[in-house]
Amino acid sequence: MNLVAALILMQSFRLAVAEPLGVHVAIGGPDSMVVSWSQQSAASADGPKVQFGTNPNEYNVQSVGETRSYLAGALLHNHVTLSPLQVRSVIPP
Repeated sequence: MNLVAALILMQSFRLAVAEPLGVHVAIGGPDSMVVSWSQQSAASADGPKVQFGTNPNEYNVQSVGETRSYLAGALLHNHVTLSPLQVRSVIPP
C-alpha cells in the first residue's frame, strides 16, 4: 500500500464538538505509520478513521482505529495504524 504525504482525518463530526486536537503522525514499524489525535467527544460510532492513497486527488484506502479514554470526562484519544505501506512511496509536494 502506498501513502500520500497529505493525510486526511475522515470523520463526520461537528467542528465545535469533535474537532481534532494535537494530530501526531509517527512511524509504527517498517511498513506502517500511526496517526493519533484527541477530541472532546466521539465523532463516529464506527471508530476513528483515516483515508489515504498514492494519488493526491484520490484517497482510496481507509484504516479504522481505536478510541481510548483515560479519565472520565477527559479528552478521547484516537489511534489509527496505516499498514502495510510501501517504502519510498510518499509523493513529494
